[in-house]
Amino acid sequence: MTQANQIQNFGLTKDAIMASLKNQQTTIILQKILMEAKSETIALIINELKGEYRNIMNDRNGFMICTDLFEICVEKERISILEELYPTLIDDCVKKFASRPIQILIKNSSCELEYKLILFSFHEHNKLLFASMDPSGSYAIQNIIEYIPEKFRVEFNHLFTSFISFLSKQQYGVYCVKKFISFTKDENIIKKILNFIKDNFMSLAIDKFGNYLIQHLLQKWMDIPEGKIIKDLVIQNFKSMMEKQYSSYICELFIQMLSDDEKTSLINTLNLNEIKKMNNSYSIKIMNCLGINIEHDNDINDDYVNQIPIFFYISNAFMTNRNK
Repeated sequence: MTQANQIQNFGLTKDAIMASLKNQQTTIILQKILMEAKSETIALIINELKGEYRNIMNDRNGFMICTDLFEICVEKERISILEELYPTLIDDCVKKFASRPIQILIKNSSCELEYKLILFSFHEHNKLLFASMDPSGSYAIQNIIEYIPEKFRVEFNHLFTSFISFLSKQQYGVYCVKKFISFTKDENIIKKILNFIKDNFMSLAIDKFGNYLIQHLLQKWMDIPEGKIIKDLVIQNFKSMMEKQYSSYICELFIQMLSDDEKTSLINTLNLNEIKKMNNSYSIKIMNCLGINIEHDNDINDDYVNQIPIFFYISNAFMTNRNK
């Protein structure tokens, strides 16, 4: 009798399912049964597992079952699951195993009750901030922003907006901010974000992660008035930006977006002799992107260069004698 038949003979009871999670092999068999099961069987399994979802979701094997189950269940069944899980979603979304099935629940949510249950868990300031900075939790936050309609997340948006300035300089936080901007149409929120960018432009531009936000805004707002403001800020600060590593990435992207006439206009605002004297590798790279060839001066002096052959001769002679 195969292990699959053994599991089926157990009648897919809670005990049988929990027992199958003890090792990866039986978990894979259970996954295959789930993917081939009829809707009546899925409903039976969902009912059997009531009260155990959080434990299963945080299990190294169980999370795979939850991921598959949450993907194939219908709205009524998702609501039943969320009614059990919603108080602790924000705590579990940052955990290694539970994060993935929670993302599936959020992504597949499709009605107001599901939205409310999910958002209820993400209403505490400190926990939302922590989740937004976490490598696993940030995916859950991004899914909320993308898949829950904006009209249902007014309170969430207000809370998230309050720490955008901090998240913009965090490795995973900036991804949440970029997603938030992409899926926000509220004019008041956009205005707040724009004012924040204007007040902190160079601080963001030279930051290891903040520069990604400026690049995103250049592309996202390219054809709207807000984009014109970002472009003007880049032009006003171009000389300073091209001298720094992270802000120079913004300069490169900006140049790609310019027409030939706009490039010429930008070049006319720059002092080429001054840039050459600075001997800054980032600036030289940006000028090359603009079509201005400025060679990087060699920091090695002529005397040192002339001594290199002698050094190699002495070295080779030493190694030859040593090997004899």
